[in-house]
Amino acid sequence: FANNMVLGSLATAVVQGLVAALGYAFCGLERLVFLGTLTMLFSFVPMIGTAVVWLPVCFFVATTQGPAWAIGLAVWN
Repeated sequence: FANNMVLGSLATAVVQGLVAALGYAFCGLERLVFLGTLTMLFSFVPMIGTAVVWLPVCFFVATTQGPAWAIGLAVWN
């Protein structure tokens, strides 16, 4: 049972990182592998997890590309 829990958590983290990286790519961001990996790693943190990564990224997107892109990225994540 414990083995399945670990594998399920790892698979979920990888999928979250990939989906987030797709959103980052759609917004035209660079360093997709870095941001996707950070999102994947922080997905193990309860409650705030991936928000630690995508909230600052959304703020950056809002300041560089406009608030509509940032809202789209926030909805995606």
